[in-house]
Amino acid sequence: LQLKLTHSLRCANRMGFVRDCDLQRALAYSSYDLAWLTPVVFPLSMSLFTQGISWILLWRERLQTDPSIGVLTGGLLLVETFFGVFCICSCLANFVTRDYVGGETACGFQGWYAGWYVFSQLPMLAAMGIITGQAVRRGSDTLPSPKQCALGVIVVLIAAAFIAALPFLGVSHYSFPKDYCSTDLQDRPYAALFLLDFLFTAGCIAWGPLRVVLGCIPEQNSSRSIDAGADHSQNCLLRIICAAIVALFTWGFTVAAVISVVGLVQGSTCDDPFATSSPVFGLNAIFLHVQQLVNPVLYGVYLRRQLSTEACSVVNVMPKGATSAP
Repeated sequence: LQLKLTHSLRCANRMGFVRDCDLQRALAYSSYDLAWLTPVVFPLSMSLFTQGISWILLWRERLQTDPSIGVLTGGLLLVETFFGVFCICSCLANFVTRDYVGGETACGFQGWYAGWYVFSQLPMLAAMGIITGQAVRRGSDTLPSPKQCALGVIVVLIAAAFIAALPFLGVSHYSFPKDYCSTDLQDRPYAALFLLDFLFTAGCIAWGPLRVVLGCIPEQNSSRSIDAGADHSQNCLLRIICAAIVALFTWGFTVAAVISVVGLVQGSTCDDPFATSSPVFGLNAIFLHVQQLVNPVLYGVYLRRQLSTEACSVVNVMPKGATSAP
């Protein structure tokens, strides 16, 4: 520990991609014990399980899924999966050694992939919100083509990787607020970028899923089923799914939005009690991990199936072994 602190003090006059005070906190941190393992690594392990199930179902039901919706769902699952794998590898390495492994390089990489996750996940959720409104209101004719969706996913992934890498280019920095490194949402460049992304995604969620929940989008039922009871059941299920989407988005990103607003007002300073002592950043990390657990099932299974039905691409997505009614 003394050697690591000495190394940090030698770097005191240097500004790298990790702020010096945050690097010193990371090198001195040694509390990766069982009390930390349970609320972090266990949900991460479960999220990898739900992601795997979602990938399997996406592949098995590919012929029953609208191609455009399948591409967007695959893009969202890709983001969740990569982040989950990176996270659990870092967490297990830190837990085994009871230390922050890798120093500045590991902190920079963790900060990069955490930023990449946030800045790629939000546009993906925004796209799913828009697709929800289009599929429910007008069916499959108005959806973008699978090639357009694939191009959009690629652009989002590349743009998010660039934004997350800004500290390596001398813009902003990565921070170590509690027990992990991330892009500094209190630093004004990242605070502004996040709030713009958050507000745009919130608008898309409101335009699609929230309007479905409120009954503001008339559904196109005439081309699907002549059974009014089946239509009512499908409508209720879609509303439940959309209500869960609205609730999860609001719950999952409000804390990060508060952090960014505070950052815009007062900026980011070393040893800020808001970042180092308050539970805000810990809650933000937990909320992100909960999304990793829920999003693959909510978007990757239930919303994908329901939107494929709404888009009039299929009549119904039936579980394996089920038989259609005569």
